[in-house]
Amino acid sequence: MLLFKISSCPDQEQVGSYLHEDVNMSIGSDGADMVIDDPAIEPIHLQIKCNGNEFTIINLHPQKNKVQLNGKPLRDEPLPLRSQNNVSVGESTIFFTKVDVKNAMPPTPLDDTANLEELEKPQTTLNAIWQSLNELIEQQGGAPSSSNNTPSADPSASSSSPPSTPPPLPKD
Repeated sequence: MLLFKISSCPDQEQVGSYLHEDVNMSIGSDGADMVIDDPAIEPIHLQIKCNGNEFTIINLHPQKNKVQLNGKPLRDEPLPLRSQNNVSVGESTIFFTKVDVKNAMPPTPLDDTANLEELEKPQTTLNAIWQSLNELIEQQGGAPSSSNNTPSADPSASSSSPPSTPPPLPKD
């Protein structure tokens, strides 16, 4: 399982967090598992593979474009990819927040919810919702809530002040 965030790219609508459950993944500008709209990226530029107990990342076009893994050049040899690693390719930056081999699995159909509870813990879900709400507030021109007001999965844990209320959604 790969949990990653595109933290910068030319198409700001693609900035966000993503989950890829398969053991292998390609990154590129066209025809890849993860398509990033960046003119400096090849159609299939990077390959991430599961090799035993670790993930590796390979630059498929080392002669054309500069790719960096944690600030160091990524050439054509596979290098380990771990949690908290940054990859810069073209004008885009990808931050891998979780790289987990034991939870990597082939994609499951959307109607198969048997593994849903394994993948989403209550606090993780609340934090993701909270982050999405703060991003919406920022997009609407407001200030995000402070992190002290992040909701807790424990109902007995209450904050001294209630979290900010997001602005109403625009009507179509």
